[in-house]
Amino acid sequence: MHIQRKKVIKPLTLFAFILLICSSARSQVEMYQLEHDAKPYYFGITLGANIARFQIEQHPRFLQYDSVMEILPLNSPGFALGLAATARLTNRFEAKFNPQLMFTERSITYKLKYKVTFGCI
Repeated sequence: MHIQRKKVIKPLTLFAFILLICSSARSQVEMYQLEHDAKPYYFGITLGANIARFQIEQHPRFLQYDSVMEILPLNSPGFALGLAATARLTNRFEAKFNPQLMFTERSITYKLKYKVTFGCI
């Protein structure tokens, strides 16, 4: 099931864009860590945001033989934490390693053909 939708700039995207502009302006300031470039290795952390969803493709006969009328995947926000490791190989080459753990959730909503009621008989 492929759904066409309009692309909308979300507040989180706008915030990330503003943060990127502010950080690039700040990167021009000298940080007074002259020995940092001479270190053989160094570590850091990474933070990230993501949006996850299922991509659903149904068999044509699925809806004919099941009580499900419609299935819709939902967008779910999440975040990522990672380690940034850099090792200097030569004066011109570096090896970078960035493993990450992503925390996210995927949800599906569905509508049934028949009304389901729970109660005593």
